[in-house]
Amino acid sequence: LVAPCAPFSIGCDMDACFRFELREQICPRLVTVGRFDGKHPCLACATKTGKVLIHDPYRQAFQKSDGSAASSDVRFLSFQKQITALATGTGSADSTKDTLFVGSQTDLLAYDVERNTESFHKDMPDGVLAITHGSFGANDQRLVFAGGNCSIMGFDVSGKDQFWTVLGDNVCAMTLCDLAGQGQKQLLVGAEDQEMRVYVEGGELLHEYSETEAVVDLASLSGGRFAYALGNGAVGTYDGAEKSWRVKMAATPVCISAYDMTMDGMADLVIGWSDGTVEVRTDRPDGAGEVIAKDKFGAGIAGIVAADYRMDGTTVLLVVSVTGEVRGYLPFGVKAPTQSLTPAAEVKPHEQPSRSNSSVMVKLQAKLQEWERRKRVIMAELEAGEHRTGGSMDPSRDGAGMAVQDPKVSVSIKLVDGDARAPMTHLHVTLSLGIDATISMVVMQAGGLFDDETFIAYEDHTSPSASIDIAVLPPKNQAYSVRCKVVFGPSGRTVLQIHELTIDIPAFAMFQASNVVCSPEESVQLPLRGKAFQSQIEEWLELNFLAPRPLLGSSGIISVHSLRENVSVSIALEDDAIVVSTQSMEIAGDLLQSMLRHCKVMELNSVAAFPTEIGAFRTVLGQINDLQSVRLKLSAEIAEKSNLAKGLLFQAEDARLLRDHGSMNTSYRSLFTLNRDLIAEYAIRCTNHNELLDTLKSVNQFIQCASRLRVGKAKSAVVHGCREALQANNVDQIVNVVELGAPQQ
Repeated sequence: LVAPCAPFSIGCDMDACFRFELREQICPRLVTVGRFDGKHPCLACATKTGKVLIHDPYRQAFQKSDGSAASSDVRFLSFQKQITALATGTGSADSTKDTLFVGSQTDLLAYDVERNTESFHKDMPDGVLAITHGSFGANDQRLVFAGGNCSIMGFDVSGKDQFWTVLGDNVCAMTLCDLAGQGQKQLLVGAEDQEMRVYVEGGELLHEYSETEAVVDLASLSGGRFAYALGNGAVGTYDGAEKSWRVKMAATPVCISAYDMTMDGMADLVIGWSDGTVEVRTDRPDGAGEVIAKDKFGAGIAGIVAADYRMDGTTVLLVVSVTGEVRGYLPFGVKAPTQSLTPAAEVKPHEQPSRSNSSVMVKLQAKLQEWERRKRVIMAELEAGEHRTGGSMDPSRDGAGMAVQDPKVSVSIKLVDGDARAPMTHLHVTLSLGIDATISMVVMQAGGLFDDETFIAYEDHTSPSASIDIAVLPPKNQAYSVRCKVVFGPSGRTVLQIHELTIDIPAFAMFQASNVVCSPEESVQLPLRGKAFQSQIEEWLELNFLAPRPLLGSSGIISVHSLRENVSVSIALEDDAIVVSTQSMEIAGDLLQSMLRHCKVMELNSVAAFPTEIGAFRTVLGQINDLQSVRLKLSAEIAEKSNLAKGLLFQAEDARLLRDHGSMNTSYRSLFTLNRDLIAEYAIRCTNHNELLDTLKSVNQFIQCASRLRVGKAKSAVVHGCREALQANNVDQIVNVVELGAPQQ
């Protein structure tokens, strides 16, 4: 089996214009840069010991305790807790002084590094897993966004709450970008549920992107484009709602950043990998995704930032490894200065060539790389063809003298109960050949459907066949496009053929028609004329369900059953309403969002009645109050025993100085017992904290499910209404918002 080699890229090695060592272990993705005094750029990195390392090459010499002068580029800020997110930003567009934002598992801190004071401090019950800062919305208000356990909060410079919304899973990455190209930035959020969401001012959801793995990092590029990195090694870009390009590597991407390496006015994508590789990939339409430069570190990459670090007018790309090695890179065509970065007095400006000369050089280099790539691909195809035909380049015959045939592959998909190969209910995908041949292997690729995006099925050598059955279990109610390569050939042949095709699995393939009509006691009612939308809903059923598809009965009711969740659903088309009856609010939301999108309904409120789930939600809210009470009690007890431990330590030391060994031993034994109790109470507090996080996550997910029963502004109004009710601790108001919706702002 011979296949042509895949196209590859040729990237030149990157030469660092300077490098230095921080001599500290740096946490991945916790690297940023800021001007904390308003003038000089400083590198800020979180260490594994709960400190923030500040590298300031322009810091003036300070006086040591003995009166002598000393100079140090590095200083530390100790926060005595595990740092989970780090960012910098100014309070207003006119300000040049950056504030350091530090996130942990329990709070968000805005810190003035120059004055060594707190700007504001916020308790974050959902924790802080990602931070971004910048102008947002039509008023260009500068906010700091903190994403945590299924929620996002936005604060202004004074620490006032200005934004809040919920998601389906933990936040992994955030960035601000102008996707609409109208000069107003939106909030782009990536989460562990493999979704990327775009929010506009007011918390309204503008767009959603579904990917194949948890999002690791996001970066805003030029012209309404953005880049993403996934935990399975995939990196790519989107242009608005359309995917531009995508590559997948064996290593895991740690961080990505935008940087104009080619000086052509368009941002290139810089990727830092877990194996220590740094790549610069172009995002130009004529060579999207091609590697144009790369370098290799001895350890994994921790962070990538860009700043005028030499203060000579040229933005430098700074790459930091997990071992503390820092390298600085200049754009193509910019001559690297020979001086070291520090001390600051040695930093001198260097001449920068004109943009036009640099752009011409970059374009010529890109053309040469493209020609070289095409040459290698064509040569590989020629060699493969000669090998198959024994020197004859007749494309109609293979290496055994067999004419290349159209296999006429037919595909059937049906729902089946569990069997020996797949004990759960699953989809049975059958591929059959329409010629006299046997299938040797099938390679299926689909993001989010298979582990590592790929599934390979082999023939049963004991009984070769022209068909093959594959068990598929879609994890979500969403459409999947499966790329298939069928390897086939006559029995006994050593040279096989490959046929490529695409299989489309509808969003609700795990549903089947049912005769069960659900009770309207648990339902959601849409104020739409059901009969007027009958033809559009029938088209929706045709596109999103497998045959035999559910049909609209004479009573105007569509009944389906989800075999994955074992939940029944009835959709009734009435004269003045559409009623969706089911016991699952989540499934109702999935069906409504898909159906209303197909019917092009952009704004709609609804009336929901889910007494079972609302009752469970009331119970969860009661658990939160109990857990918070226990947390406060444990905190008070730990603080009291910590003070007792200090007193015992002082008593033991006083006894030691007085040589009263009996009292000293007694004090140390009491201290040992007290320390053991403190460790036990700390373990209880950790368990309480984890239970509280899980409970808060379920609350946020319930609010998101309730919001998905509406579309447009009514959807975001539910989120804001629930937020206000939670702050007021008014359970009845939350239930009212979930059932009836909330007044739109």
